[in-house]
Amino acid sequence: MKVVLNEVGPRDWRFSHRVSPLTQDVYHTIRMLEGAGVERVEIGASVNYEKYPYMGDTFELLSRLRGGSQGKHARYSVYVGPYGQNYPQDKIKKLLDSGQLTEDPGMPDELSFSISASEKRNFSLYRLSGNQVFDNIKRHIERAKQGGVKYFRGYVSAAFGYENSIDAPLGSVIGWTKMLLDLGCHEVALGDSRGHAVPGEFIKKWSAIRSHLPLEKIALHFHENNYITWEADIVTVLADGVRVFDTSIMDVVRPVVGRERHTIPCGDDVPPNASTEYANYFITKQVDNPDYPFMERVGCKEISTELDYDKVCEAGKFIRSAIAKLHV
Repeated sequence: MKVVLNEVGPRDWRFSHRVSPLTQDVYHTIRMLEGAGVERVEIGASVNYEKYPYMGDTFELLSRLRGGSQGKHARYSVYVGPYGQNYPQDKIKKLLDSGQLTEDPGMPDELSFSISASEKRNFSLYRLSGNQVFDNIKRHIERAKQGGVKYFRGYVSAAFGYENSIDAPLGSVIGWTKMLLDLGCHEVALGDSRGHAVPGEFIKKWSAIRSHLPLEKIALHFHENNYITWEADIVTVLADGVRVFDTSIMDVVRPVVGRERHTIPCGDDVPPNASTEYANYFITKQVDNPDYPFMERVGCKEISTELDYDKVCEAGKFIRSAIAKLHV
């Protein structure tokens, strides 16, 4: 059984923590991940760069990655904010006209979009209702299909709670997921935006959700302060057939409980993403641990991410060293 780690660090880490390493360091990290076998990377976002300046190198990154590509490269995804001016083609033209971009990189391989199961979060992030967010996503996807884009990915954020574990109705999680799939998203990631997916609550919500969704098209996007929680959750959904998990190479391998904010800069209200390095270790190494009946619980004989373990670790060490220099 193959488990896919969808790399979101270049976008979500920078988005969450409101800071960015040098563009060259992000570029080099993505190249290292490709060398390790990573097949999917969310490289940045097409958003208001005055508000989110740390995402402003997204299309420069795309241009460099495509211009310097030798052989097979990862699928490059870009998150698109739910406003008309964020459409990538329009954003690229504006950057070219202003001289902030010297070469047209073309459209990304994949566009990703987000809507929240919590109406409060939709208003907080976008000043829009969920219905308005969805209508804008629909317009983006319709236009992109006409432009030849083949891959679309959806996020339902705060799927397990926003300010608490009960303010994101299950009906909203299921409804928005189905509607994104109907729009043409090949996959929808359910996001635990605030780390509310603690095992007891997660199992209750997951049990209510799973029978209503095509699990082969579902991914999980965890933000965790305590990886013991993440381990329990991932084993649960693997056993049910989920095979894709969003992870970040930029996040710490294993935060120290109670000292998460001291190990790496984090946004005030966003726990770290699940670490690519640790997720790869957990999935590929724990299968051989006789004290952890991983395979028996998941219900399979073989499991792998098909990534080079040492090369993933090298990429993690490289980018975290670059991040550390920002705060010396």
